[in-house]
Amino acid sequence: MAFTLQTLLDADPERVHAAAEAWLAVAGDLDDACEDLIRGSRDLPYAWPLGPAAQAAQQANRDLRAEASNTEPPCRRIGQALRTHADTIRSLQEMARQIAAEATSKGFVVDLAAGTVAAGTALASDSSAGQQLAQAISSYVQQLQGIIERAVDLDSSTMNAIQVNLPDPRTGFGTGSIAPVTAAALQGQKGRPPADVKAWWDSLTPQQQEDAITTFPDLVGWLDGVPASDRDIANRLFLHNRQDQLQSLEDGYRRRIAELQSQGVGDDWAKQNELGILLQEVGAIDAMQAKLAPVDAALTKLGGNGLLLGIDPQPGGDGKVIIAVGNPDTAQHTAVWAPGLGTTLEGNTKDNVDRMIALNEAANAHADPGETVSTVYWLGYDAPELDSVGFEDRSKAGGPPYLNFMESMRATHEGPANHLTAMGHSYGSTVVGEAAKTGNLRVDDILVQGSPGMHVDHARDLHVDPRHVWAGASSTDPVSGTTGVQDILTVLGGGVGQMLGELYADGHDGSPHYQEFGANKYHVDTPLHTSYWDRGSDSLNNQGAIIAGNYEAVTLDHGTKPENR
Repeated sequence: MAFTLQTLLDADPERVHAAAEAWLAVAGDLDDACEDLIRGSRDLPYAWPLGPAAQAAQQANRDLRAEASNTEPPCRRIGQALRTHADTIRSLQEMARQIAAEATSKGFVVDLAAGTVAAGTALASDSSAGQQLAQAISSYVQQLQGIIERAVDLDSSTMNAIQVNLPDPRTGFGTGSIAPVTAAALQGQKGRPPADVKAWWDSLTPQQQEDAITTFPDLVGWLDGVPASDRDIANRLFLHNRQDQLQSLEDGYRRRIAELQSQGVGDDWAKQNELGILLQEVGAIDAMQAKLAPVDAALTKLGGNGLLLGIDPQPGGDGKVIIAVGNPDTAQHTAVWAPGLGTTLEGNTKDNVDRMIALNEAANAHADPGETVSTVYWLGYDAPELDSVGFEDRSKAGGPPYLNFMESMRATHEGPANHLTAMGHSYGSTVVGEAAKTGNLRVDDILVQGSPGMHVDHARDLHVDPRHVWAGASSTDPVSGTTGVQDILTVLGGGVGQMLGELYADGHDGSPHYQEFGANKYHVDTPLHTSYWDRGSDSLNNQGAIIAGNYEAVTLDHGTKPENR
């Protein structure tokens, strides 16, 4: 049967779209089932390592995992091809109707069923316009013919996509494993837009994803665009592997130390030197374990509600960590909080995760029934020490990774777009400011506490409706008032402190809670600089209401509240 314009117009893109969504849903179910199979059988070689039956079971397991893993990508590709088909058919139908409407409005008679265009009675009676009429008719016919050709090509490509992704009648999808992901391939994804990374990750089979997670957990764990659940598995694997490695090293060093001490080193220089080196190594291991222990403890406390989205103990540095309370990929409301001055892995993880728990509870109290909340502790930058708090270097370095992580929150989210809030405390608010001033921070609200300034002069310079910029400052917080900071730095550092205070006042611009900044100042009833999340406080309640989009529940000192979400 010849493909005509009528064939195109009779096509039902909605039915094709429904079929596409059904295929994609099956692909998603296959992916989940395959991941359950792979992770559920991960320990089989360790639980049953020896004997012919064990070897046979392990081979059967490998074949089953491979075939199950090979099933999902073809299913997904068919769904994507059908979705593209439906969208393109809809577009071509609209184009044909627009061409017909334009020609009809100019006096031509269009028969879409036959694909013909003719001059109407009024036009045909104008003998002086014969050549122009012929050219116009030819142009319309060519445009309609072009639409038919595109539809034919689309039909052919969709049929090919379906056929090449069907299983072999004899061997199904096969038991051969696709080549595993390499470290170079993972490193090549760094710096790419998170949406592109997500598309690349989705293009892998479940087995390839599993291999990448287990072989290169440190690379997968920090890759923005990888779903939160996969990052959590990779980072926990890295954390526990690192803890086991450190413990094994320490046990070996301590055995040798005990051996040397039992022998007595006396004046033996070589033994004295070895003992000194071993004691230094044990000290370094203890320091590293002290960084990792609070993260492990926080995850234990959170149980199934916690996700580890990044961990980098940084030997010799402060360390980095990202911990979510609630899954940001499924939550309707997500807030990502950047901490400030002096934050380290070992020194602040417990308290800052407790703050995320308090925020999560407060936001959940304001969320609609059935909605969920995720509050994320983001220490993805090197927070400043006292001698660098007056400078912009750390916030300028932290802005891009914060921005990229927030884009990841959009890229990996499942279902309708979530309500996303950027948060920062103290110097962390300057990191948020650096990300927002680019104009690329796609968030619904910006919420800061105890901010010294956000490196802009006005809320509108953050490229968010000023009604959605919220600043809180305690009346006794010295950091959000630059005079107080100058006084503190002067006391702590004398002349050097005074210089740092002046740099601080000049370097971060005006504090956002001042009325001239143009943001909403939400009411704070807590004291000093680190109590904004005290349970039962107006400060915490207001932050929870903002995160949940319940703006009418926020109490303001000044500003204009937007309408509720």
